[in-house]
Amino acid sequence: MFAADRGNTYARASLDNLASEMTSFLSEIIQNDAIDEFLIVASAGNTNSKNFISDSSSSLGWRESADSGQSGNVGSFYGSYFSAITNATVRSRIVVVGSIGLNSDGTYYQAESSNRNPDAFAPGRSIYSTLPSNNYGLMSGTSMAAPHVSGVAAMVWGANEHLSGADVKNIILNTCTDGDLNIVNANSAVKESLNETTPILATITGAVVEQGTNTPLSGVLVEVTKVGSTAVVASTTTNASGYLLLVEPNTTYNLKFTKAGYEEQTLANVNVGDTIDLGSIAMARFTTAPHGRCGMVALPCPKE
Repeated sequence: MFAADRGNTYARASLDNLASEMTSFLSEIIQNDAIDEFLIVASAGNTNSKNFISDSSSSLGWRESADSGQSGNVGSFYGSYFSAITNATVRSRIVVVGSIGLNSDGTYYQAESSNRNPDAFAPGRSIYSTLPSNNYGLMSGTSMAAPHVSGVAAMVWGANEHLSGADVKNIILNTCTDGDLNIVNANSAVKESLNETTPILATITGAVVEQGTNTPLSGVLVEVTKVGSTAVVASTTTNASGYLLLVEPNTTYNLKFTKAGYEEQTLANVNVGDTIDLGSIAMARFTTAPHGRCGMVALPCPKE
């Protein structure tokens, strides 16, 4: 990281490769509607306490020196592979946190151990923390600062569960205080989250019956997917009266109805407003085994 910050191409390529792998992984999660939203809070990293001198024979361009050379912090972009991610969609769900300390006059300063230029700052000097061997004591560093932001994110989501990870990040950064230091402000962030517009929820109702007899069918599995996706975002089963009830954000869905012994039924491109009644959904009984198989049939399968 020290070498990457100072322009070494090999070191930068190594971090870029790790960032690329993490980008691919997180992109898959973001695109999967079945997985809840997330926000990653990463520490910016701390000052390297070792000394390094330039060495052209090293692939990193630097080598450690016992008594002379350069030391110091690095830009947060090279603090970790999380920081080095440049994909806008993924980066919108990552907050990199630096550390601040408190002056005797009540003002704040960037802690000398904190790497430069993070997204936001939080207290990270002399923080009461857990220690090895079941002890407690004071610790300093960006690893002490990042949990403060994680806590703020949790409170923001607790106040408004409909926010995306990107929404939470924007709220945290847009409510920071103290100008250049960009210090997180829990009170302002939670207040702002309550001002965010929540999605309008729609009620989906209907009744599933047997085709031909109109007998209500209980235990029918109803699965809901968004148009263009195969991920199930909601599901329910019909009650004894064949009745179903779903409450989902208003958008366009595909609905699939399945029950052993009956042919699968689907309703495509159901545009849900404030409320929608699907009416009666008729499911036909199987009279022969589908595709030559037994198991989902009304008639008993022959013995082998």
